[in-house]
Amino acid sequence: MLAADGASSANALSATAAGASLALTITAIEAAAAHNVAYAVFGGNTYVAESVSGVLAGSDTTLVELVGVHTLTASTGYLTVAS
Repeated sequence: MLAADGASSANALSATAAGASLALTITAIEAAAAHNVAYAVFGGNTYVAESVSGVLAGSDTTLVELVGVHTLTASTGYLTVAS
């Protein structure tokens, strides 16, 4: 899942506060930091983003929506959805 940036999977998973809208929530998790994996819950769903640059872009960004609220655990190269 974290294929865009191998350095991302070496960093800690960051919980990020949801924004007032889905667009603001995605912007917040994407802008958390370069080489970072961040997540937030908005509207009852969990959103996970990974980025090389920390700027939303099709060439260096992975964004995943998980239906429902989930517990995530970071490991080297992947995330585990625990619940």
